Amino acid sequence: MSKDEPPRSYEVGFKRPPAAHRFQKGRSGNPRGRPRKSATAGKPFEPANEPTIEMLLSEAYRTVTIREGDTQIELPVIQAVYRSLGLAAIKGNRHAAKSFAELVSAREAGKREQKFEYFKAMYEYRESWLEVFAQCDAEGRPRPDPVPHPDDIELNPNTCEAVVRGPWTEEQRDLMLEICQRRDDCISENEMFAELMAGKDLSPQMASLIAQNEAHIAKLEAMLPERMRRNKDWLKERIRARREERLAAGSYSSNKPALRVVHSRPKEPADQHPPEAGSNQEPRHGT
Repeated sequence: MSKDEPPRSYEVGFKRPPAAHRFQKGRSGNPRGRPRKSATAGKPFEPANEPTIEMLLSEAYRTVTIREGDTQIELPVIQAVYRSLGLAAIKGNRHAAKSFAELVSAREAGKREQKFEYFKAMYEYRESWLEVFAQCDAEGRPRPDPVPHPDDIELNPNTCEAVVRGPWTEEQRDLMLEICQRRDDCISENEMFAELMAGKDLSPQMASLIAQNEAHIAKLEAMLPERMRRNKDWLKERIRARREERLAAGSYSSNKPALRVVHSRPKEPADQHPPEAGSNQEPRHGT
């Protein structure tokens, strides 16, 4: 009898499986191993992550379908609740009317307070930079270029509204300056065309090019804040600023010689001889 075979007195029964179904020596009874956990198994909640707030907001903004008359519309849950509360108040429910009025009044008060705080912050910011500008002008120093720029801030004390009509970041400011450069190039090109064609009739091609530049200038101007838009003296100011920059960088020097225009005298022909003594004939030059 082999070792793997049970003895003849072996009886199959409880806790005594047949020989073919017994665990083999040296083999695992679960060759595939423990099954993996389901990927959809819920993770334990961490109190620090505020799971209740996340679940509440998820349910508040979940879209539901409601019926109004013969039509069906989709709304977030919170908006559907507010609508139901408002409809109940309209139908005469005093508790719903009171709750709805309190909700609206609280939200309006919070919005007014937030609006006033923003107006106050922008007013103080603008006034502080205007003081810095005044001090720079008094000391003869150049003004800084902060973002947002105080000249771009519009304040309305009657409505407590504060609007910034300009760049908020340095990247946006650099983009605005690039737009100014492109606009100035188009204006300079049209000014050059006007000088070249002074007193002459414009050709159709030249007129079309000038019109295209003007349309491009108008589009670029609409993208700029008010303080960056051109005025009637923009070209003079631009030329003056560039000249001052070159002078400050040392591009010009008073020791440099002035430009001189030298007219060369034509050479005399080789076969020409000087006039004889006593002759009134003037020397002739080649033509």
